[in-house]
Amino acid sequence: MGKLLINAVLALVAGCSTVPAPPEPTPVMVIAAIHSAHKEHPRYSYDDLFDAVSSFSPDVVAVEIRQEDLGEDADYLERNYPFEMVELARRYSPRVRGIDWLGEELEGRRVPERWWQDRSWVKRLERERSEDLSAGTPRADALQKQQRSIREVASAASLNDGRYDSISRAYYRVLAEELAGTSYARLVAFYAERDRRIARSVRQVVENNPGRRIAFVVGADHRASVVDELARLPSQSLLVVPVR
Repeated sequence: MGKLLINAVLALVAGCSTVPAPPEPTPVMVIAAIHSAHKEHPRYSYDDLFDAVSSFSPDVVAVEIRQEDLGEDADYLERNYPFEMVELARRYSPRVRGIDWLGEELEGRRVPERWWQDRSWVKRLERERSEDLSAGTPRADALQKQQRSIREVASAASLNDGRYDSISRAYYRVLAEELAGTSYARLVAFYAERDRRIARSVRQVVENNPGRRIAFVVGADHRASVVDELARLPSQSLLVVPVR
């Protein structure tokens, strides 16, 4: 009896001293989209984008649509978001998550009809800036030219290899410098806040889906901020999968 008791105690001690295995890292893939340019692109078509997502076999797909808009009808979504985002939301429902942000004035409400044409201050300022010869940004324009040269020949893999992201970081930094003190500085602040809000939503999706395969699909200019936010998370908790 004594021997049995000793063996039981030893087994209990051994069990208590076992270190639990660390949780499996969460696999994530960040895929840059080029919106309507996919339609005629020779190497990165809509199908190429959709194939990049499906080949990852995601459990969750996060797209550039506001979470509160995911339940809206097709006409509303197509009026306010790029085709590929709406199509991914359709294909991966109910596994889709929305990570976009369109401004404080739209929080908690639907996007009104003709918002982008007539009522958005962002679009109005962008139009004014494009026509204002005194608002030149030569250094930012040169960086945008580099971005275009990459996009025009990009494949899914090459657009997501980090080169475009590096130029995007430089572009927004230089744009802020060149537009500082002008009426268009408000635009740069909006771009930065939108990226910050998207990044915050990305973090929330990761934290709410530990161990699940998550594909983040965002416009190419937003990819750098998403990648940077993921880099702030504990490295052992994530497995960042490159786009092939």
